[in-house]
Amino acid sequence: MLQIVTQPLLDNSAAARSAARAAFAKSTTRGEKVWQKSVPQETRSECAVVSKRTDPLKTECSALSLKDKLVISVFPQSVRATIGIDGTILHDGVIPAGSALVTLPGQVTTGMFAAGADATQLHISWDFVVKHAGQNASEALKSFCGLFQDGAIGNLALALDYCNANGCAPGWAERLGAFMVARLFHLHCHKVGSHTAQAKIAMPLWRIKRVNDYLEAHLSEPISLADLAKVASLSPMHFAARFRQATGHRPHEYLLLRRIERAKNLLLCPSVSLIDIALEVGFRTQSHFTTVFKRYVGQAPSYWRNQQLMNVA
Repeated sequence: MLQIVTQPLLDNSAAARSAARAAFAKSTTRGEKVWQKSVPQETRSECAVVSKRTDPLKTECSALSLKDKLVISVFPQSVRATIGIDGTILHDGVIPAGSALVTLPGQVTTGMFAAGADATQLHISWDFVVKHAGQNASEALKSFCGLFQDGAIGNLALALDYCNANGCAPGWAERLGAFMVARLFHLHCHKVGSHTAQAKIAMPLWRIKRVNDYLEAHLSEPISLADLAKVASLSPMHFAARFRQATGHRPHEYLLLRRIERAKNLLLCPSVSLIDIALEVGFRTQSHFTTVFKRYVGQAPSYWRNQQLMNVA
């Protein structure tokens, strides 16, 4: 059973909050130097172990899940990546903020990330998963892996990060793990917001690459569905259906995510104004850019920029 030792936050002074954060981090949250390799031998008996991955660079990595651990990786920010499980491509494109990657015990997961890929990860014992998945779940659990996009999961991960910063009651990671397992298993059983490694990509990667290359070259310009369909050599209707099956996104949503990804890179340059960034990534007005950025990132562009620059400093 996971034990989290924290100070009660009755004393709300800065010193008390700092001590609570230090106690939580020491007993609960492990930093990762290698992707999904954060569970030391002495903690493998715990029901739930939390780890944090912060990687500012473009990376290619792989991991083998422990034979008795389910791994849930939640990405707090959108990132473009190719994800594979046991040699089968699961996802090739933008992973929206708040998405969760679920890996079964003993599976090999590979990832190639186009930019930094931060992740909050839960390593959960398989017995704990079976307990909270519900009755008569043994058959469905065999295929319980994939990439899930769900607002509730993203919010649960944000709650975990908040507790990491401010302290929490004992057993929080187990409670969070129980909620996450129950929610993700529900999505898995009802085929909602997910795509799994058993599904084949509906569009060849060379077509997707041509679309990505076109977007990269014309991101500051108006881009229509017909433009993308022409690049992929498909009719607009056929392209829209197959593109969504292949990436998990409608073409317009994918375009917005790519615009936001480019905007993040530009926001790291403090001398570039928000209106210039908005126009550079294809928005006609700063207000529209701000609305879309906040929808996908969860923060206004100016606030996100300030936070990133503070972290660098």
